[in-house]
Amino acid sequence: MRSLNVAAVSEARALDRERRRSGPRGPLHGIPVLLDDSFDVEGLPTTAGSIALQSLMPGDDAALVAQLRAAGAIILGKTNVTELNGVFDTNLPEGYSSLGGQVLLPSDTDKTPAGSSAGSAAATASGLAALTIGMETGTDVGAQLIAPAGVAGVVGLKPSVGLVDGDGVLPVASSQDAFGPLTRSVYDAAVALGAVDTAAVDYTAGLSPAALQGKKVAVVAAGSSPYPAAVSTVESQGATVGSVTLGAPTTRPSIVLREFSQDLDAYLGGASSLDEIIAYNQANPVEGRITSRTSCWRLRQRRWRRTSRTWPSGRRRMLPSSTGYWRPVTT
Repeated sequence: MRSLNVAAVSEARALDRERRRSGPRGPLHGIPVLLDDSFDVEGLPTTAGSIALQSLMPGDDAALVAQLRAAGAIILGKTNVTELNGVFDTNLPEGYSSLGGQVLLPSDTDKTPAGSSAGSAAATASGLAALTIGMETGTDVGAQLIAPAGVAGVVGLKPSVGLVDGDGVLPVASSQDAFGPLTRSVYDAAVALGAVDTAAVDYTAGLSPAALQGKKVAVVAAGSSPYPAAVSTVESQGATVGSVTLGAPTTRPSIVLREFSQDLDAYLGGASSLDEIIAYNQANPVEGRITSRTSCWRLRQRRWRRTSRTWPSGRRRMLPSSTGYWRPVTT
């Protein structure tokens, strides 16, 4: 856990009274939810695990959080993430942040928690919340949300990019960021996605033992155990399986790092906010940092062009200063 909503119990009691008076507000009425510490929740800092952002207070809820509340959910708090979702420093261990420390896998603390949404996956596996929300960036290895769900033994779902509104989320790369649930069952994941998506779809309607009959499923041509057994299960449920061979990895530079630089600046609302985070870490190396020079320091030296974006009025944030003090910014 990175931070707790101290009003959660009173909110739960209010929701109990509301249910008795007028019935459930939505499909998540009274359900406790935890979120990656990358989602804005009014009253809680959004830090993405960075000490330099420990006092960063959003002025309102992220769009996804507002949808969770509208569905009746209780926001319990935030979970630890790999610092700045693992992009800030490629040498960081998975699930480690300078502010929150190391996430441990509940079933085996000696194993890697496998990705930046490790705290949310671990919280789901531990039963700390009925539902957690994480983030996935990219289209290949699923190293942020899917991988932590796999090693923690829970269900992780990465929706299509854009299906869930990303307003108010500390970004990695806006063209690839997707936000999805981590739950203990497929049914719960379907309910959660239906509560936060922008399509107003009942995803539980497609959950049946016959759901795969007549479907075509592409699978990787080779894979170690238990992958072949999973493929056999899909076939036994009536799906037609076709093997595909993965192509060679591209040698082209990823767009993620370029977008991270400009999108983080846009999120923070300052023209040089990433520079200030880097300067703060360099000026305060003993505050939990485990590396001396970050990937983002090298990234910033490339001086990539930023894009200009504006935040909704009323958001008030605290940005770090290179002097170590904090300065308020209202946009």
